[in-house]
This record gives sequence, C-alpha cells and structure tokens, in this order.
Amino acid sequence: MIFLRTLFCVVLFSCLSGCIGEDFIDDGLAQRERLSIVSNSNGIDTLLVGDSVLIEAKYYNKNGDEVVNDLNWSSSKLEVATIDQNGLLRGLSEGVTNIVVIANDLQDEQLFIIWQVERIELDANRSSVLVGDSIQFDAKYFNE
Repeated sequence: MIFLRTLFCVVLFSCLSGCIGEDFIDDGLAQRERLSIVSNSNGIDTLLVGDSVLIEAKYYNKNGDEVVNDLNWSSSKLEVATIDQNGLLRGLSEGVTNIVVIANDLQDEQLFIIWQVERIELDANRSSVLVGDSIQFDAKYFNE
C-alpha cells in the first residue's frame, strides 16, 4: 500500500511539474501577421481640401504583438491627396483617393473622399443663451 501511495505521488508530481508555463504547444492556431489602418469609420473617411490629418497603421507579428515597422504609404490619385511616409495626408482637390499602406508584403487600404466647402451656415434653435446653458446648432455647408 505504501508502494502504491509513493508511486501515485511520484507520478502526480511528475505530471504537475512537467509544465512550468514556458512550454510551447503548436496547436495549429498560430496567428498570421496583420497590418491595418486605424480608423473610426466604416472604411470611408472624409477630409476637406486644404486640411491634413495624420493616418496611423498598426502592424502585428505572428505572436499578435504590435511591432514598430517601416510603413510605405501611397495615394492612388496624387492630384486629389498626397501622403508622406509619416502618414500625413493632405487634401489637394475634390475627389476620391485610395490610401494604401504596405509593410512586410502586407497591405491595407482606406478610401478617402476629399471635398471642398465654400460656405457654412449655422442656425441656432434660439437667439440667446444664459451662462451655464447649452445651445444646439444646425450646420449647412454649400459648394458654390
């Protein structure tokens, strides 16, 4: 009986001490490298002519860790918008352009609509406001 208890304890100890949290198990679910443009929109962003915005992209390695990587940016229509290698996008004229980022043979893209506003009219729901109150404006833009 003592032999069985000893054997059981040895086997249990061997099993429990065999995995110390540093073992790698290849379960076939390895992640792929990913590259994505960070955006709050659903795939289409807008920018006014003459404005600029810094576009950000994130690259993730096979472990799912975000890694700083060299990004190559380009615009499909340079007459509409340009983008430098830091991700600074500048709207030049009205139109649509596709912004592309490439890193390690991975690519992501985002559609941008560049538009011109000639005049903006604001309309308030009341003519006066007291300290501490708030007021809502309706805005209309015109391309004349």
